[in-house]
Amino acid sequence: MLKSALRQTIIDQQKILDFDEQYVPRDIPLESLLQSEEIIVLSGIRRCGKSTILTQLSKILDGKFLYINFDDIRFSDFNQENFQHIYEILGELFGPDAHVILLFDEIQNIHGWERWLNNLHTFKIKTIVTGSNASVLSSSNSQVRLP
Repeated sequence: MLKSALRQTIIDQQKILDFDEQYVPRDIPLESLLQSEEIIVLSGIRRCGKSTILTQLSKILDGKFLYINFDDIRFSDFNQENFQHIYEILGELFGPDAHVILLFDEIQNIHGWERWLNNLHTFKIKTIVTGSNASVLSSSNSQVRLP
């Protein structure tokens, strides 16, 4: 995936969580998710409210987040090099020293995601991810499992 296409996809997706449609708020202690130093994994079956929690978090974060939905068809040619591109785009959009929380939806669609998240954690970049398959469910990170 070309970096320019990745950048545009990321910019396009920032509007996804900024909607006023009605949704059922999830009863999850959001502040504790943000305060944890661990990578947070929201796992559960499809349509159980994982993305709704990301929407709720985005309201609290007030623009200090980067959201990526890896279920987007434009990520079909995503490769390992693109992980570095995301990091670079983060710096371009928010500045090199910005404290931004990463919100990744359906991360299991990207090969090698586990190693990349561990790298982000090493650099103390707060990350919250959602996923709905066995590889996410078996993750050793801090999890909130939804019904």
